[in-house]
Amino acid sequence: MPPKFDPNEIKIVYLRCVGGEVGATSALAPKVGPLGLSPKKVGDDIAKATQTEGPE
Repeated sequence: MPPKFDPNEIKIVYLRCVGGEVGATSALAPKVGPLGLSPKKVGDDIAKATQTEGPE
């Protein structure tokens, strides 16, 4: 059973991502699963936050 979610608790998780591409969610699951987070949602958020607008 996952731990109870506490919105005031801060957890720091170090992940490596490159250029808006996220590896398989199976790689994220061991790190974010115990925190009660969805690996797919975290992967989508990482991709969105790291995407580039294109060549400038």
